[in-house]
Amino acid sequence: MVISLLGTASFAAFAQEAAAPPDDESPADQAATPEGDVPEATTESAPSAADDATPPPADTAALSDATETTETAAPLPQAAAPTAQVRQPKKLNPVHGHAPPDGYYEVLKPHRGLLISGAVITGLSYGFALMVAGASKEAHFLTIPLAGPMIWGFRMKKKSCGPISDLFDNDCEDGHPAYAYYGIMWSVVQTTGVALLVASAFVKKKMWLRQDVARVKMHFQPVVGAGTGGLVLSGLF
Repeated sequence: MVISLLGTASFAAFAQEAAAPPDDESPADQAATPEGDVPEATTESAPSAADDATPPPADTAALSDATETTETAAPLPQAAAPTAQVRQPKKLNPVHGHAPPDGYYEVLKPHRGLLISGAVITGLSYGFALMVAGASKEAHFLTIPLAGPMIWGFRMKKKSCGPISDLFDNDCEDGHPAYAYYGIMWSVVQTTGVALLVASAFVKKKMWLRQDVARVKMHFQPVVGAGTGGLVLSGLF
């Protein structure tokens, strides 16, 4: 009976020791620690290899300044699309009471219409006269400008109808009374052409020309020689 009680007491003491938490601190440590102070748990761990590989954080102020500079910087200028250069006209009609615009100057030029019409009329009428004079020995008077066709017409009329008093008699036996009329009209045409040419030299037309356009000056000069005379058209280019 006594043995059973001792065994039961030993088993109960062993069970209490197993259930109680282990006490790691020694009596000396318990004496060093003030009563009521609980030691703080240390959560720091040893640095790992992954932590060593992480780069240090950049300067926050520098990053902020760089971001603000990028946002506030002016946009880069874009290249403009190439445009065709518009060239100003060579000449402009002048406006009364106004000065020429920049890049232009005022000039007096011969009247273009009179010059062209006079040159065409004179050239055609005198050129045809030279052709007829070259084809007929009796038409050599046609080589004389202005008065040549009229002289040729009267001579042909006189030769066909007799005395000069009968020039305008349509009852000539040879039937050539029209030569006089042809000669007179021919001389009138040549005279008209020359008159237009001379008028173009005196009737000036104002015009505004661009500065880079070359100036052209044209004028007539009378020429008198031994047995010859006429007008010479000269120009400065």
